[in-house]
Amino acid sequence: MRRYRHLLKITALFLIISSIAFFAAAIIKGSLGNSNSYLPRIAFILLITALTLAELLSILDTEKGQESGDRLQSSSSRFFYISALNVLAALFVVYLHTNGNAFFSTPRPKGRLWVTSNFIETFCYWPVPIFIMISGATLMEYRQRYETKIFLEKRFTKTVIPYLAWSLFACAFDVLTLDMEMNWNPVHIIQNIFTSNYMPIYWYFPVQFAIYLSMPLLSAVQNKLKTFLFTIVIGIITICWLPLTCSLLHINYNGALQLPVAGGYLIYTMLGYYLSRVQIGKRSRICIYLSGAAGWLLHFLGTIWISAGSDTLISTYKGYTNLPALLQAAAVFVFFRYLFMNRNLSEKFEKAVYSLANLTFGIYLIHKFLLDTIDARTSVNTNSIIWRLFAPPIIFAVSTGIIYLMKRIPGLKKLVP
Repeated sequence: MRRYRHLLKITALFLIISSIAFFAAAIIKGSLGNSNSYLPRIAFILLITALTLAELLSILDTEKGQESGDRLQSSSSRFFYISALNVLAALFVVYLHTNGNAFFSTPRPKGRLWVTSNFIETFCYWPVPIFIMISGATLMEYRQRYETKIFLEKRFTKTVIPYLAWSLFACAFDVLTLDMEMNWNPVHIIQNIFTSNYMPIYWYFPVQFAIYLSMPLLSAVQNKLKTFLFTIVIGIITICWLPLTCSLLHINYNGALQLPVAGGYLIYTMLGYYLSRVQIGKRSRICIYLSGAAGWLLHFLGTIWISAGSDTLISTYKGYTNLPALLQAAAVFVFFRYLFMNRNLSEKFEKAVYSLANLTFGIYLIHKFLLDTIDARTSVNTNSIIWRLFAPPIIFAVSTGIIYLMKRIPGLKKLVP
């Protein structure tokens, strides 16, 4: 087995060197900026293949077992790094939505606006996969705490009820604040709630519902680490690498090849559980970090390259189940897991992080209402780099204050659990 891993490492190194050679040839021939040229296309294919091999090798080199000192417990017995990840991910979600008007404008932005908006979009792209990985890390072993019936009841109370309530609030918000015409047909209202049309960022709720409903099956799997490792490896190949490679080759990918048990976002659920339970050596961590940085650069530069010459955004490198997103999310997750390990943190800092983490779900629920109100009722230039860099922390802070107050009002605290 070691011989095969050594061979794979040599192959990955060879592919990286080959991709550099093809990039150099594209620069010499002046075709690097041409998204239709075969030289940069081949270079990107070699690079993503090398990154895939590097990520798989890093995951395969992990060792089973819990690390001593890995957990720093709060009163609610949560991982400290999980709470820290929750807080930063929530802030980055605000950055994404503050930057969205600029990045997703039609036609796509040009010049400095295009570069800066694309940078923010890709740099802050990891929260959704991270939230799903957190679900896998914290909920996969729920059977040790309570029965499946109680698990589902808790998930229903904490997600389904807020989803329905805030979707209805979004309906009223569109009419009263954004002056939109409203179709009061009950079927139309149900349809718009079901498809998250009133508040598009709520598309994430159905994803989470599907994960919760899958959790009783996943949690019952015996030998989770071995089973999930196999599923993750095959999932990365068939869900993340192959579709991107086929897209670059202009080949129609046959989605039937994707591993069904890792379909949708379930690969992140298993990946989060796995990476939170195994020992990851320093070399493997460095490899994961480098792959994550390369995944972000691939997303950022690849989007610029492939969208060149087009008035629209070409989303070949986008998508939360795409290879760049997975590489970036895995690196962020592992980095935070080991960032606070064996460090003496002040009680005040720990308490502040845990307290803020308990407010992040509510921040996600309401922050877009603040952004939409500012966009509709003020003359603020939301494409300004000053706005896109400095408004998110302010919106985050205001949302935090609102949720903090709502949690102390008996009739409202159930809407922001």
